[in-house]
Amino acid sequence: MSEMQLIADDIGIIANGALLVESKLQDLIEQNSNSFVFKVSNSANAAKILEQQFKIKDIVITNQQKLSISHAITDSAAIIKAFIMNGIDVQAAYLKEGTLENYFESITNGGASHE
Repeated sequence: MSEMQLIADDIGIIANGALLVESKLQDLIEQNSNSFVFKVSNSANAAKILEQQFKIKDIVITNQQKLSISHAITDSAAIIKAFIMNGIDVQAAYLKEGTLENYFESITNGGASHE
């Protein structure tokens, strides 16, 4: 995919003859950048802590127990400690590397058939 970044502004991803995605390349890059993911007992309350105590605004709540931040985190231990001190259990915390290759594989099921 890195070659595509050098020559294209707009891209389409086709699998089994069906157009799955058509988008500006820069939009896809921004949507699939690195993020830090937390799996917690209450993502809404965790988001409030991130906003209030750490002034982090770019929070995406995926579901009741998962949220992500597309923000550089320098001290994930402090965030986890704040969650725990506020009664939020933390099941996992990890960096999710977002690449166009990963995105391509995810929407095409790793190249598997969509039928």
